Amino acid sequence: MFKSRDGRSFRDVLGGCSNLSDTPKWGGSAASGKLVIVPDRLSAFNDLVGLAVVGRSVDLETLVDLDKLLRIAKVPFSKIQYLGGLSTIISFSDGDSMEGFLKARVIWGPWFSKLEGWKGQSLPLERVAWLNLHGIPLHLLDKEVLALVGELYGKVLHIPKAFEDNRDLSVVSVGVLVGEAGRIGESVSLTWKGRSFRLWVEEEMEAWVPDCLNGDYVVASDSEPDSPLKSSPVGIVEVDGIHRAGSLGGEEESPGLDDSNSHAYVGNLVEESGNDGGAGLSKGGPNSPCNLDNYFPGGASVGPAPAAAALGPSPNPFSVGRGVKTCRRADKVKMGSRLRKARSQQSKVSSPLDIRPLKRPRSERSPRMGGPICQRLWLTEGLI
Repeated sequence: MFKSRDGRSFRDVLGGCSNLSDTPKWGGSAASGKLVIVPDRLSAFNDLVGLAVVGRSVDLETLVDLDKLLRIAKVPFSKIQYLGGLSTIISFSDGDSMEGFLKARVIWGPWFSKLEGWKGQSLPLERVAWLNLHGIPLHLLDKEVLALVGELYGKVLHIPKAFEDNRDLSVVSVGVLVGEAGRIGESVSLTWKGRSFRLWVEEEMEAWVPDCLNGDYVVASDSEPDSPLKSSPVGIVEVDGIHRAGSLGGEEESPGLDDSNSHAYVGNLVEESGNDGGAGLSKGGPNSPCNLDNYFPGGASVGPAPAAAALGPSPNPFSVGRGVKTCRRADKVKMGSRLRKARSQQSKVSSPLDIRPLKRPRSERSPRMGGPICQRLWLTEGLI
């Protein structure tokens, strides 16, 4: 009894492919005709097995402030590396610190939707794409419309909170988490009350990295003062009565935790006081899940402790991190950094991702007699 043919042609039997649907697909789109065969013996980053964890942040704000959150929680990490999308890999100096952090779910639970040890596993392709939406009609320029357009390409991560006051309303930028490798650039139609409006969706070409990579890595010892991994001192410049960080030297004041709903870590560690009913941060007793000594027996400190700053009604070890301070610029962007030059001064209002330089008060940079610094210098030298 003869078997029936499976419908393949002679070319298909010899290895050809006559149907485009037979080509493999990655990330939902057809792969290109180029194929690279990787040798089975290759396996990168094996030295981090047992010393690093890979995690996916719950949102973009948590990803941007991840380094600050780790230092505030006094997690003894070594460095943070960005993997694309909302994923990062956090390295530790020893396996005990890594295991202690994995067990401290009460700490990292509000920050990561998924966290596991690095074992050489495959990670999905994800990246953060910033889409410029050109030509949305003014009467349809609403946050809900921006979200609907962004959802065509992936999960919407960021929508401008207040763009109604922008001078240029012809383009609005939206952050989207996409799973495609190709750049986005196409026309989209909006239908409203039987009418159709066309707009252009174009992805920005500049590479984007989160702010958690801008700071220097934590250094456990001070044996190498000239190491490029060690942070330099950051000065505090008073501009119009507001203290801002600058690079003028001196000691850095400890900033408090950003009052953002993404920082749920603070809420999980709040305990009500017995006297006034107010809330304060508490480290907890010896057996408390909030006690970091249960997870890091060797101590959770990752560097010299700065001056303590209160976060809440009473000062507490959880109120401020003790890690090595990073040389952060005061003009850091809110939702991340982009590796590009600043835009020229135009009539357009800069997006919330643009970098604005820190200005020093005229009294500190003016050589006239009115400046307090010049007067002190001249008094010291006996010129006045």
